[in-house]
Amino acid sequence: MRLTVCLALSCLWLLTAQEPSRPKFEVASVKKSRPGMTNWTWHSTAEGYSTENEPLDSIICWAYHIKRFQLIGGPKWIQDGYDINAKAGRRITNEERMQMVQSLLEDRFHLTMRQVNRQASLYEMVIAKSGSRLNPSRCHFGEDPTCGRYTWNANDISGAGIEPADLASMLTDSVDLPVVDKTGISGRFDVKLHWAPADDAGAEVADASIFTAIQEQLGLKLEFRKGPVRMLQIEHVERPDEN
Repeated sequence: MRLTVCLALSCLWLLTAQEPSRPKFEVASVKKSRPGMTNWTWHSTAEGYSTENEPLDSIICWAYHIKRFQLIGGPKWIQDGYDINAKAGRRITNEERMQMVQSLLEDRFHLTMRQVNRQASLYEMVIAKSGSRLNPSRCHFGEDPTCGRYTWNANDISGAGIEPADLASMLTDSVDLPVVDKTGISGRFDVKLHWAPADDAGAEVADASIFTAIQEQLGLKLEFRKGPVRMLQIEHVERPDEN
């Protein structure tokens, strides 16, 4: 019996020891925004992250890379704005920055969440009938610092060494619903995608909608579906002590 208990404890210790520790900011200031402010902003720097009057629910969605409708529960005050000024003390990647904000949310707001899947509307990214036009990348991930990085704005996506799943994630930021990679394609590709903003009534004919542009420029297609969508449900959150 003693041997069984010891083995179980040893396995638990190994599992705990193998869990990667999430990075944290070296210093961070969190304050509730001044009353009466209407606009909010956020900035990411080479070594940090800052916000001014950004709603807490928006901060959570950015840190966990989800849309607002994917965040469930929580008190009404999570829509209040907060000023955050956090520094890592070293250069960090965007992925590290997001993980550090997750740590900050857990440490300062005592945020706990759990993942649930619900049936919802989504887009499946599939290969168009014309065939894929993705260009295989020649960059070496892990060796070339630009490999796997991308730039995104209101009507452009470009990057080198991008995986299809990453492209689907980027497109989620450009359409109203989650995009799930169903291409079955593996590998890394150089991506250049340009489309007309949805509210640009005077766009040139060459500036197609994002749905048309994906087919014509990448040989992919977004198909509307109903399926399981990842949601994060807030189980606990507290107002932070300001400092």
